[in-house]
Amino acid sequence: ARKVRSVYSTRPIATAYGSTPDAATVEFIGDDIDIWGLNHYTRFSFKHFFDDWAKLPTDKPMFLSEYGSDAFNSKESKPDEAKQAAETKSLTEEIVANSSQFPGGVCAGGIIFEFADEWWKSGQPAVHDGVGAGQGAFGKVY
Repeated sequence: ARKVRSVYSTRPIATAYGSTPDAATVEFIGDDIDIWGLNHYTRFSFKHFFDDWAKLPTDKPMFLSEYGSDAFNSKESKPDEAKQAAETKSLTEEIVANSSQFPGGVCAGGIIFEFADEWWKSGQPAVHDGVGAGQGAFGKVY
């Protein structure tokens, strides 16, 4: 971010960070970014996620740079788009309820991830592996 800021001093800088950073990370990055993007995956609720963000030592805005739900139901070994839709709807409603447009809100919005399955992560791109992401489908860190 510092390098980008040195080249593009008038452009806003965002980050996509995996879940919630700790206070030391927030303080270290400090003024190097203008808005925090946080990748956060959970099922029907973000639970204490927004409250945890509000406690961090920053006044920078935050958005969900990735959130959503897996379409594959590993318990039933089949796609379950109704479950995916219900979970994503519930998460989106929480984002709206915690919107920075409301007093006390801390979230500037969110980006649903993603619009395609990632079969390639199973190692066999042409074969659906039959395991949902919530159950450790990937086996590798990407």
